[in-house]
Amino acid sequence: MTSTRTAENTAGKLPILALILSIVGAVTLMWIPLIAIPAAVVGLVIGAVSLRRGPEHRTLSMAALIIAVVTLVGAILLGVSLIRVSSGIESAPAFRG
Repeated sequence: MTSTRTAENTAGKLPILALILSIVGAVTLMWIPLIAIPAAVVGLVIGAVSLRRGPEHRTLSMAALIIAVVTLVGAILLGVSLIRVSSGIESAPAFRG
């Protein structure tokens, strides 16, 4: 009976953990992307696992998945824009005033 309670407690904590990690990833994306991207990936994985375990915490799991996906898409767009800006700076003509 103890193992059943432990499994139920773990199943209830997974969506909350996924949501917290996804939010941490979204909040830290602009300042600390080296923390944001792994947090979003782990939040995405845990959210998917908790979603497949049962429908009792479906809303939290879906929220975690959506936030994690938006964070990862934002990270990709941020990376692409930084690469484009840095390549544009190198090829720009020097200002002679």
